[in-house]
Amino acid sequence: MKNKNFDKEYSFDISFPSENFYEDCFGCSLEKILSFRKFTTYKLTNDVNMDNILLKKIQLKVRNLIKNNDSANGIHVKFNRKTKYEDVIKILDICVIEKVPTYILKDYDVWIMTGSNAELVKNCPFQYAKK
Repeated sequence: MKNKNFDKEYSFDISFPSENFYEDCFGCSLEKILSFRKFTTYKLTNDVNMDNILLKKIQLKVRNLIKNNDSANGIHVKFNRKTKYEDVIKILDICVIEKVPTYILKDYDVWIMTGSNAELVKNCPFQYAKK
């Protein structure tokens, strides 16, 4: 009997930036880039039922952020050392499903946002990476 659990397979590329990536490419630190938005923070609890409820809420908030092209706000998801790998993948899946243009995974955090905003462009003008 064939197991149909994996009839469809998906993948996406993840890369982690170099130490000075944001400074080299945008002329600003990651912290400064993030400072131009107001982020709502959600902390996963490691409680399966609570986290499933929270993940659904996060997906709805992300969907609304993208639908309204809200460049002034963003979603910040905070993990911890005990966060299950599958929950990290669920957050990345939400980003793919909701067609999030920009999300940053660093350490135990994911920042989810639409494209740039006027303050970001004014204060961190895009620069090509040094060659």
